[in-house]
Amino acid sequence: MQKPIALLLALPVALAACVPSSTSSRLVDRLGDDCPLVRDHAEQSLAALGPAAHPDLRRALADSRDPEIRARAARLLVPAPPQPRAIRPCSCRLPPLDPPPQDLWPFALPGPPLDSHVPAVNPDPRSVRIPLGAHDGVLKGSKFVIYRDDLFVATAVADLVGCREASLKLDLVHHEPQAGDAVSNHVLIAATRPPVGR
Repeated sequence: MQKPIALLLALPVALAACVPSSTSSRLVDRLGDDCPLVRDHAEQSLAALGPAAHPDLRRALADSRDPEIRARAARLLVPAPPQPRAIRPCSCRLPPLDPPPQDLWPFALPGPPLDSHVPAVNPDPRSVRIPLGAHDGVLKGSKFVIYRDDLFVATAVADLVGCREASLKLDLVHHEPQAGDAVSNHVLIAATRPPVGR
């Protein structure tokens, strides 16, 4: 008498384990639907299922004759790029810095000149991260220039400052920042004028 009850109690658990597979296989079939909205919805639903849908996606990638299903299955099996971790504000007690000279508007920062680089392109196109933080002298509101060789890229303002890294909000953008671009708080931008009389 105990065994049938145990089997009845285990049945819902076993059925629940099968549902994602049947759901994901139906969604994989819909990746090849004639309607683009149905295909997009199926792709989004499969992405939400995550690794539970991977066996059916691998099967579709290997066995399906529909190029749309294979392409979407391949895209879903590629791991998503890691999200950058959040910058935690620095809570260290740091000594106050000397005020900047007033004649160095607008790119003067209290303390020593700071030079860095953009280590990688940020997923958020309106900001970049730099490997300098409060311990290096970066303050919230500090202004920086981003440049590539002799090419002006953008100006940026520190909006999130951690102990050893900072997020800079792009201000005046002339070119998209790239990994390896130089970042400085003491580069002044001179206005260029065409030669007179030519």
